[in-house]
Amino acid sequence: MKKTKSHDGDKLARVFGLIARSAASSQLVLSHSRITVGEVIATLQSGADEQAVFAAHPGIRPEEIRALKAYLVRFGPDLETPLPLPDGPKALLLDENIPYTLIPAMTKHFGVSSHVEAEGLSRQNLTRHSGPVSALDGRIARYAGDNGFAALITADTDFAALYKYPTHPVRAINVILLDGLRPDLTVEKRILRHQDMIRKQLASPQRDLIRI
Repeated sequence: MKKTKSHDGDKLARVFGLIARSAASSQLVLSHSRITVGEVIATLQSGADEQAVFAAHPGIRPEEIRALKAYLVRFGPDLETPLPLPDGPKALLLDENIPYTLIPAMTKHFGVSSHVEAEGLSRQNLTRHSGPVSALDGRIARYAGDNGFAALITADTDFAALYKYPTHPVRAINVILLDGLRPDLTVEKRILRHQDMIRKQLASPQRDLIRI
């Protein structure tokens, strides 16, 4: 198991979730444990279960494994050539207030899905060239529509307000709004509890705002 050199000068540039690029080695690493991503990918592709991953890579954290699994579903195992979004219709774009670690589960249950962070649209992805943060909701909605996503899943009630405007880009997609806190349910369980309704809406040509 290889790790990058750990010293104060080894700055990490975030790539996706807990995956970052090491300035010292230029490799992709898991940002907490500093374990190289390529070696963990090899372990996962060998069919190892989570306990075997822990055994093979001492110090790796559960959240790092979840981050890597999400990365693999969206970008694939070739670290030099990350996969672009596939052509054709897609299912769900997860807003930044929805865990990016749900990409594998949403893809499994609904079809090709992604997260705004993976598409360079979360607030942490913004640069001074990206425009005002206040315009981000419109950019997210426009991106989802232009790239064939059937729906945006969000906990941001601003999208409900934007849905009132007939010409806003959000009207070109479905918005699935997690309305209010539900401490008794994880986000994943809450979404899957309504999966039949969500699938029906994804298949409908009529776009709508759905509260779950």
